[in-house]
Amino acid sequence: MFLYYFLLILSVFLYLISPNKVDQFIIYTEFIFFVITSAKLLRDDIRAKNWFSFNIIFSFAFFLTSYCFPVVILGASSLYDSFVELSTYSFNYINFDYITKATGICTISYCVYCIAYSIGKNKYSIASSNQPEIKLSIPYGKCVKILIYVFVLEIGDIFYCVLSGGGSYDFNSFPFIFDIYPVIFAITLVSGLERVCMPKSPLGFYRSFKMPLLLSGAVVLLFLFFGERGNAITLVLITLAFYTFYYKRISLRFLLLFSAIGVVLLFAIRETRNKDTAMARGGISGFVNASSESISGLSPLLLFSDLIGATQELCYGYETTQIDGLSYPSQIVLLPFYPFPKLPTLMSHLLYGKEPGELVGASILNEKMSSMTESAFGSHIVVDIYMRWGLLGIFIAFYAFGSIVALFYINRYENCQKAVMFLLIMGMSLYISRSSITDLIRPMAYTYFFVSIFSMKPIKKRVVCIE
Repeated sequence: MFLYYFLLILSVFLYLISPNKVDQFIIYTEFIFFVITSAKLLRDDIRAKNWFSFNIIFSFAFFLTSYCFPVVILGASSLYDSFVELSTYSFNYINFDYITKATGICTISYCVYCIAYSIGKNKYSIASSNQPEIKLSIPYGKCVKILIYVFVLEIGDIFYCVLSGGGSYDFNSFPFIFDIYPVIFAITLVSGLERVCMPKSPLGFYRSFKMPLLLSGAVVLLFLFFGERGNAITLVLITLAFYTFYYKRISLRFLLLFSAIGVVLLFAIRETRNKDTAMARGGISGFVNASSESISGLSPLLLFSDLIGATQELCYGYETTQIDGLSYPSQIVLLPFYPFPKLPTLMSHLLYGKEPGELVGASILNEKMSSMTESAFGSHIVVDIYMRWGLLGIFIAFYAFGSIVALFYINRYENCQKAVMFLLIMGMSLYISRSSITDLIRPMAYTYFFVSIFSMKPIKKRVVCIE
């Protein structure tokens, strides 16, 4: 723990003395601090060969969004030229004078997260036996029926977004439905633990959870077909997390192979999205041909450009905050209303005369950047908080984030509610680094609400044997 505090103090000091220009020495020093803290944080997972853990996935994504560009790409001219030539990126307008400071607040954020997670890990307990017990209180049959109903709404929402998009698919028309489906899916999986078939195998897993897997598989395929990756990734990660932690551990070889295929597929979907070569427009053959041309001769590192590209939001967001000040810091009063449909919109219009989405960093950045580039990458987990609440907000938000992850990760076998929340956090592990910590509010609230509603049977215990 002392190491985390020591590196945090050094990171704050480096941030304060960092010049408003590119200083590779300070950037590399900050990166070394990140490597040391992440090595300590991930040590237990690596020793236990728990390769599919939240901290490993999140730390890898955080490296790509925060350090890969300033440390690796910016220092290699050939790699930089290849990166900025990608059709959806344009870094020429970014003022790199702020990249040293921006990297500094990333290191501070990660150190705070590690401190909070370590404190939470020491505070919360987990069953030490090889056969942890989880209290099941939700009827599986009821969950499947509700999942089918939500599935119909989800499919309807997808096609509504497609048909009303005018050629550009915007899957934000009814975000309430898209937020609820992963929650109901995770609840259904957890409630079905008593149906596990022995011996454990992929086929046995499919037989035990046939209906939720088929429904969610159809949703994932539809999302990918129309070029939407975020929701698809969430459902896939929830499934893999449930299989790994509640059924049978996934081997590193399978995980690497699956990840490689996924990275290539997701990159290809991004490169063809909203184009005539997209899967939904050009068919499978047109998609494959266009994808092959995009990937051919490309550096493997640039396959992760979707996450690396968040560096432009990081830099521009930091610069915007230095020039214009904090963006609606009083919007913190809206956070308790996030779980309720339409209520955040009502409150936001009353207080600010704007939609809630217009107040967050991603919308503000994309609006400012729209005149410079056609790209829109969302946000960055650090700058999203910094733009709204400054350095103090960084300390509070990342401490809360680390504590929440520790609570649900360490106690994932305690009861249904914590098991479901753990699965949802795993579902967000990859993309939350280019999103916002406040995205956790709705899943937590929905999980508490639906688990409470569904828990109509007497609580019983189920031994969860992980092979």
